[in-house]
Amino acid sequence: MSTTPQHDELGQNGPAPDTGAQAATRALAARGVTARTVVDADESWLIVGHDTATDAHALLHLYRGEEDGTDVNRVPDPDRDNWYVATVGTDGLELVLTMQPAGELEVCVEALAAWADAGRPARNVPAELRDLYGRFADGYTPEDVRSVFGRIHEAGGPYLVCVWEYADAHGFGGNSQFYAENAEGDHFEVEPDVHLWLSGQTELPAPMCGWVCDPATGPTDYPVSDDFHNYARTERTG
Repeated sequence: MSTTPQHDELGQNGPAPDTGAQAATRALAARGVTARTVVDADESWLIVGHDTATDAHALLHLYRGEEDGTDVNRVPDPDRDNWYVATVGTDGLELVLTMQPAGELEVCVEALAAWADAGRPARNVPAELRDLYGRFADGYTPEDVRSVFGRIHEAGGPYLVCVWEYADAHGFGGNSQFYAENAEGDHFEVEPDVHLWLSGQTELPAPMCGWVCDPATGPTDYPVSDDFHNYARTERTG
């Protein structure tokens, strides 16, 4: 009987490494999300969260740059490959959900699972707000906050506020954070997608109905307000 060790296709002992499709399908299944591989000519990708591509769904594949075709059936190369994840609405609009290095599959899985758990929502905002994409890409002022947050509220979105680090004779300044405010003046955390969208890092945010999250922790009795979407945690004098 031969004693020559058996080798896999890479010339190494042991089982062949998982393809991207195998690894992603298994990780998604652990989160209760179904996925199936689609192959068309030399390209392949996963359809995620639905049995067909005729309803709102997501897709996932590996890529290496503009010259590389869509592929999920190869073994990920940690030095060259990245994951591409997008949602596709019933109107066929494809929007990037996240893009991650090959070693960050779990980040993609979490993003897809959250989207699926939310009922595969259309990632959309009212047409009159589409131009706000990237409005804060180069930073923002209190005046920008008043204008943008005012438009969002007028379009049916939550009443958003920006809490600055301080206010002085020159106005608001320092670090800042976005919150939602209800009619009673209570503040709530805001879906991170909102900042990503306004800063140009994601094409469209989660649906506005999901922007308001858990109640804000810590004191919210801010000493300075312009009564139009801006607050300050401290007031500087002198």
